Amino acid sequence: MSPKRASSSSAPATPTKKKAKSGSAGQASISSFFGSPSSKGKEKEVEEEQPEECHPDELFALQLAAQDAGVSLAEMRKRMTRGKKHENGAMPVHPLFAKPVKASSPPSSAAAPSKRSPSPTRPDGPSTPRKPPPGSAVFDLAALDTSISAIDFTQDILVFDPSTVTTQHWPRAPGSNHATTPYALLSHAFITVSATKSRLLIGTVLTNLMRTIRVHDPTSLLPSIYLMTNHIAPSYDDVTLGIGGSITNKATKSVTGKSAATLKHLWDQTGDPGDVAYEAKKDVRPMVAPTPLTVGKVFKSLHDIAALTHSGTGSTSAKLGIVTKLIVASRGEETRWLVRTFHSHLRTGAVKKTLSSALARCFSLCDSDEDEAAVEAPTFSTQSSAAAAYLVTSSERSGGILANPTKPKERQDPRRLAIMAKFARSERLVREVLSRHPNFTSVIEALTTSPGGGLAHLSQLVPLRIGVPITPMLGSITRSLNDVYTKLGVGHPNTARAFVSEFKYDGQRVQIHAHRVPEAAVDEQGKLDEQARAVRASYGKGKWLGERGDIFVRLFSRHLEDMTSKYPDILDLIPLLLDRGHAEPVQSFMIDAEVVAIGPGGEAELLPFQTLSNRSRKDVDLKEVKVKVGVFAFDLMYLDGKSLLKSSLRVRRNLLHTRLPALLPENPLIARWLHVKSLESNEPEDVERFFAEARANRCEGIMVKTLDHHWRREAKKEDGEDDKGGGQDDEGEDAKLQTLGDVVSDDLVMAEDDEDAVAPGKDSEGADPIDLFQQHPGVTGRGKALLSTYEPDKRCESWLKVKQDYVDGLGDSLDLVPIGAWHGMGRKAQWWSPVLLAVYDAETGGYQAVCKCISGFTDAEYKSMKFERFVESEEVGASCYNARRNQCRQEYDTGGYLPDVWFEPVEVWELRFADVTLSPVYPAARGLISEERGLSTRFPRFIRRRDDKGPEEASTPQQLASMYLGQRSVAGGAGEGGKKEANEAIKEEEWAEEEEGG
Repeated sequence: MSPKRASSSSAPATPTKKKAKSGSAGQASISSFFGSPSSKGKEKEVEEEQPEECHPDELFALQLAAQDAGVSLAEMRKRMTRGKKHENGAMPVHPLFAKPVKASSPPSSAAAPSKRSPSPTRPDGPSTPRKPPPGSAVFDLAALDTSISAIDFTQDILVFDPSTVTTQHWPRAPGSNHATTPYALLSHAFITVSATKSRLLIGTVLTNLMRTIRVHDPTSLLPSIYLMTNHIAPSYDDVTLGIGGSITNKATKSVTGKSAATLKHLWDQTGDPGDVAYEAKKDVRPMVAPTPLTVGKVFKSLHDIAALTHSGTGSTSAKLGIVTKLIVASRGEETRWLVRTFHSHLRTGAVKKTLSSALARCFSLCDSDEDEAAVEAPTFSTQSSAAAAYLVTSSERSGGILANPTKPKERQDPRRLAIMAKFARSERLVREVLSRHPNFTSVIEALTTSPGGGLAHLSQLVPLRIGVPITPMLGSITRSLNDVYTKLGVGHPNTARAFVSEFKYDGQRVQIHAHRVPEAAVDEQGKLDEQARAVRASYGKGKWLGERGDIFVRLFSRHLEDMTSKYPDILDLIPLLLDRGHAEPVQSFMIDAEVVAIGPGGEAELLPFQTLSNRSRKDVDLKEVKVKVGVFAFDLMYLDGKSLLKSSLRVRRNLLHTRLPALLPENPLIARWLHVKSLESNEPEDVERFFAEARANRCEGIMVKTLDHHWRREAKKEDGEDDKGGGQDDEGEDAKLQTLGDVVSDDLVMAEDDEDAVAPGKDSEGADPIDLFQQHPGVTGRGKALLSTYEPDKRCESWLKVKQDYVDGLGDSLDLVPIGAWHGMGRKAQWWSPVLLAVYDAETGGYQAVCKCISGFTDAEYKSMKFERFVESEEVGASCYNARRNQCRQEYDTGGYLPDVWFEPVEVWELRFADVTLSPVYPAARGLISEERGLSTRFPRFIRRRDDKGPEEASTPQQLASMYLGQRSVAGGAGEGGKKEANEAIKEEEWAEEEEGG
């Protein structure tokens, strides 16, 4: 068991009594956020939100006064308490105070209900109750909290009815009586989600939350989903909050009045900025209870903060002001989740796959008359049939059917299986669309504006779009070339598949989008017509190039970040590609490629990734480029308005080579356009020579990819009928793919959340040709058909990765996340050593420790790690902090290891090792191979930092388990060369241990 941090989901503690300080008048105690109102007290009423200057929190008003006077908060408090009292005993206050505070007012009991105390209308006038302004709405906060706490989001999704949720006490949208979603509703769900590790329960809560918002306040659904994802916009739009620990620390200190020492103590206890803010604020009692925060207001405020990120001087102060106002307005648990949102780290365990599944189920369940009508009327229409394939009506889920029953008999109920098949189909669809168009704004708009929820037409409504990146396809790791031959049937005429081998360059992956506005849309003055202007506006960020500014170009990284400004030499290359005067000119494309640093010898002189990483990341001037690059294209996903994702690789490669041939510009400052070096041969001897050539050219290894689609060999084809798909004529395969619909899952099979949805070999009510086709035994021996389609966001066996590391002595490598470290000893006393590393569990969003590493680091790397990237600090939000005083992060499973410091999960390191072993201590992949033991690595050795990867792209427990199983099937071990290198690693590790004192 890993050390556990204090629970972050506990209910707010009852405020303790404190002696009132001078100038800090008796304030109404804040009730527990989800607590029931006292039966002895009157319900608390709050006026609808007025301009914030009218009734701010007392401490916030003090802060504003201090800002006006240019003094500290403590100094302003002194100034406001040292003057003469008014005749009625009230203290002089800042003009922003609407209600002067009496110094003699005693603090109210923490257990008593808060009451509106009378206040003077003017300093020297009689004390009369303050009345709400005419026409203002009144909020009953106690009733709001009670109604939210009564919502059971854990109820089974087939039983939960969002229409029964009362919104009587929800805030109202300005100028209307329309209920708008309170931020407290999200906080309520986050509390439940963070308290469990059950993926099914997390999915249930999120599904019911989305359904509730969709029924009662559909305009808040999109902001709510973004807030669940730790983002406020698609990653490629570079909309970042830029809120550091210092801002939230200052805001928390200002709002709560707590000292730096107190906040430091809370940080030592919790290790989480949200927990610090919650604990610091829970006993702060506002003079006037704030108007309830809404999802819309929080979302807008976050965008206001993001707009300040690149605004220059004064942006930090402006951000601090917005953050402070939000914390002032937050109540109870809202504070915790707001501050975590500021740091883009909710820690709920709700990962991308879970959120997309919840979204799919939200729109699959008919919760409105429009949804029901789309399925049932007209009874036999095409639209009705399409909607019925995805939508679950109220009549279908009646009769006590559960999505997650505990009894085996209930799980096998045919009606339930039919419903689960629809859920599975909807989830595959939403994941597929989000992988090729990762923009929740487009997806939610399509789902909410189309009849019947939009699922049936989602693929058509959200197609590939220039300017929106495709989540890249990934290759499966193989241990050796022999493993490749086995997987692809080399040497077996009846099962062999045609494949191509390609250099795997040591560069940076890039996705290039380009579009030329048609000539007819541009007049002689270079002005675009109305339609072309609309298209141009829809592309968003990017660069418009060419003499007439009619060529759009945008570049994306592997993890979908915009890097257009990083490569001006590539930007200037694209117009040359499109202007070559071919008989069939290219109008638009999306290309997958590798950017590689090259020397004076061009492609014959490839330079390592470290050289490329020396280039600036943003706003690079072409004349200042010192590292020349070549663009090595290897795939074409979109051409002239047509998606090629479902076409075979043979067809895509042919189009890439014929329509976009190599180009070496005369201008040496412009990048070179090349195709990856490749070999089309199934002969092992040829492949091995090609692999050696790749190594000699400083490549990481090779990629081996199937060229054609391969289907199950049916008995009727054994007479000699060819079942190999593809070739240059891909029409037959395209037709066959059409029978699968728009959705092609991971090698036509995806591990669903419910294994009973459509069991292999069984027919099931509600199963369509997609599901039934997937059940056929496939060529991979695991019930899969091996396709050569381009599968966004999937790691498929149609792409096999063979790296030099895998066939050397230390035969495997992993991309791991450093999560902690110890102080070094002996020679390494000034550095962090060893470092604790972990795999990333995409199912839970957590990190599982797999090994400690002490080998492979240079002194320069140690120095950078200790004094630049992971500098130990006690500031809230630091990237490295004391582990002895701060408990283990909730998402870290260390197996009991307690390092000296914790690292934030911000980097990915590539490590090589001798082999994978069972471990009684390390928790990585526990339950996949053994219920009692996890997996670890022998002789791990640091290779490099993977700057091209984020923590969520690190190796997974499943990949680690696959390596363990794979190495057991490899005969002969690592060979003599491998034994020699392994022995060297052993000696180095033993020496290092001696240096560090054993």
